[in-house]
Amino acid sequence: MTEFLQQVIIGLRIGSVYALVALGYTMVYGIIRLINFAHGEFIMVGGYTLFFTIPVLINWGLPAWMSVFAAIVTCAVVGILAELLAYRPVRKKGNRMTALITAIGMSLLLQNLAQAIPAMGPNPRAITEDIFQSGSITILGVNTNQTAIFTIIIAAFVMVGLQLFIHKTRLGRAMRAVSENKAASTLVGINVNKTIVVTFAIGAGLAAVGALMYCAQ
Repeated sequence: MTEFLQQVIIGLRIGSVYALVALGYTMVYGIIRLINFAHGEFIMVGGYTLFFTIPVLINWGLPAWMSVFAAIVTCAVVGILAELLAYRPVRKKGNRMTALITAIGMSLLLQNLAQAIPAMGPNPRAITEDIFQSGSITILGVNTNQTAIFTIIIAAFVMVGLQLFIHKTRLGRAMRAVSENKAASTLVGINVNKTIVVTFAIGAGLAAVGALMYCAQ
């Protein structure tokens, strides 16, 4: 029984990371039906942001997990730029196939750009600092580290918060309306382009949170 519970906790921890990644990915797809192949690169951007900001925060006496705010902002900016410079022109004049090719191109661009920047490069990087407290905790007789519990709790909190945002806020209702019918959304006064930009920013921000949870493992 103990072994079973141990595997359940491990599964929940890994699944929570996948859930955070999938949330941002499916938000973009749900709004504009675009398979954003660059979403993995958004996670990469978040990971590199964590890699560079965590030592700075620790030197300032701040907890390492606060670097997620810098990662969220950085990923959101990258997501917005990708939408404005690459995806929006294709949405206006292209079709589904050109949008798909553009998404693949954006993915390759971010990959090669990261490899070309000397501070990043193609070699693997590791975050050696503890993002969360690394102590152990006992749950139902099973010993696990606190990072696993933090990962599960944060993922649940983000999922519930996003659900409330989509269903209870004006912007969330606008996102659902654009997803259903862009033309009708324009007729009722919804700024479709603004809604899509915000969706990209939120999706990329969620990728940054997923990067934090992945790097904390």
